[in-house]
Amino acid sequence: MTYMLWLLPIPLWQRLLRKNIQKVPNPGAAPDFPGVVFDDYESARDGSFSELANEIAMAYVLDKYNTGIALLKQNSDGSFSKLGTTQTGSGADATYTQNNCP
Repeated sequence: MTYMLWLLPIPLWQRLLRKNIQKVPNPGAAPDFPGVVFDDYESARDGSFSELANEIAMAYVLDKYNTGIALLKQNSDGSFSKLGTTQTGSGADATYTQNNCP
């Protein structure tokens, strides 16, 4: 699969970097999101390591935190569509469904 990250309005993703990325990453590791964002990612991934589960989780946190970053996936015709996620329910009863935008 081919993916693309699309940066939307610059102030949104700059705010994301200032507020949500760890200032001092773990030595030898890439910068990471704080616990609450990571927890939302893990909840949306629902314990699965599949490509679809990771698509759902990444699209969910990018939209939920209004990051100004969109995850796009290449279609069979070569064009890209934004991936989105809809959450139904909350807490342990939450379910996450992918809804691709045209």
